[in-house]
Amino acid sequence: MLDATVLQFKTAATLSWCMRTQDQPPVYLLAGEMLDDTVSVDVRGVQAQKFLIVDSSQLLVWSPVSLDSARTRDFLVLRVAGYSERGSSYADTKLDSRLKSAIDVLAQKVVKVLFTTPGSDIFEPSCGGGILTLFDSRISLDDEAAVTAFVSQAVQSTSRYIIESQRMLSVATEDALSRVDLLRVGIDLENLKVEVTLQIVSKAGEVVTSTVPVSGGQR
Repeated sequence: MLDATVLQFKTAATLSWCMRTQDQPPVYLLAGEMLDDTVSVDVRGVQAQKFLIVDSSQLLVWSPVSLDSARTRDFLVLRVAGYSERGSSYADTKLDSRLKSAIDVLAQKVVKVLFTTPGSDIFEPSCGGGILTLFDSRISLDDEAAVTAFVSQAVQSTSRYIIESQRMLSVATEDALSRVDLLRVGIDLENLKVEVTLQIVSKAGEVVTSTVPVSGGQR
C-alpha cells in the first residue's frame, strides 16, 4: 500500500559530483533534503531505472542518458512524503543497494503520469492523466458523481498512455502495465482534497494497491 500524504514533483537537489567509467552510464550524486522519500528520478525527461538512497540528504543516480555536461536542472526528483516508512526495500536507506521491485517501479510510473498535465512535458506533450486539472475545472467537490467521473477519465488516460508507450518500446513482461483499476475516490470537503485508491496490475500478474491524495496545492 502506497499511502502518501504529500506528493511533490520536484524537490531541491544540487548536483555534487559525477563518476564515469568506460562502457558504463555515469553516476551522479545529488544533495538535498528529505531525499529518502524519493520514488523516481528523471534525467532530462528520461526515467532513471536505478538510483540509490545513501541517506536523507544524498542520492546516487545512474543516468539513463548520455550527458556531455550535467547541471542541477537536468534532474527531476519525485518524492512521496512518508514513503521511506512504508517498509519497502528502501526502509533501511543507508547504503542499501537493493532496488525496488518491478511492480513498485510500475506504481511510481502510474502515479507520475496521473499527476502530469498533458502538454506540460515538452519532451512528451501527450503524456499525462491530468488529474490536477480537476481543481481548475468547474466541478464542485461536493458533486461526488462528477468528481468520480473526472478521476476515472484521468486514470483511463494514464493507463492508455502507458500501454501505448509500451508498444513503442521493448518492455519486459514484469515491467509492463496490464491495467489500472480505480477502486475508490474519497472526497475530503473540509481540506478540499480527493483521495484516490488504485489497483495496478502488471502483465506478469503482480498487483499493488496505491492510495494517493490529490489537492489543488500540488499544482
